[in-house]
Amino acid sequence: MRRMAIVILSTLLVGQTVVRRYGDDDHNITFYDDGTVVVTPGISTTWVGYTQIYANGGTGIAETINWLNGNIQKCALTDDCTFTLTNPLIGVHQLFINVGMFTYSMTWPANVVWRDSSAPTATANRMILCEFYYNGTNYYGKWGDYY
Repeated sequence: MRRMAIVILSTLLVGQTVVRRYGDDDHNITFYDDGTVVVTPGISTTWVGYTQIYANGGTGIAETINWLNGNIQKCALTDDCTFTLTNPLIGVHQLFINVGMFTYSMTWPANVVWRDSSAPTATANRMILCEFYYNGTNYYGKWGDYY
C-alpha cells in the first residue's frame, strides 16, 4: 500500500463555500463543503466531516469560539476583544475575522502559540484568516489578512 504525503495547497473562501486542496507530486485532493471529495487523477468519493462555516456574529469585548460548532468559524470584530477558544478536537481549526471600519485589538488565550510570536493585528476593512493546529494542549497558529 502506497502512503501519500499530503500538504495543503490552498484554502479558499468563495462566498459561503470553503474549498480545501491538498496534494503531493501525483495527486490533488479537493474537499468541497457539500461533502464531495475529488482526488485527481480519477477518484471521486464523499467525505464525512464538518466544513460549513459557523457564524458567531459580532464579537463585542469578549468572544467564545466553541469548536463544537464546527472547525471553520467566522465572526465580525466590533470592539477590542478577548477571545476564548473552547472544546477543540485535535487537528486543524480556522477562524475568519471580518474587521469593519475601525481597527481593534485582539487578546488570545495563553495556550495559543503564534508563528514568529506574532499575533494577528486588525486592519480596518480587512478579513483575517487564523489557522490553528491543536495538539491536545496548545494551539499553534498562523494568520494572514485579506481583502
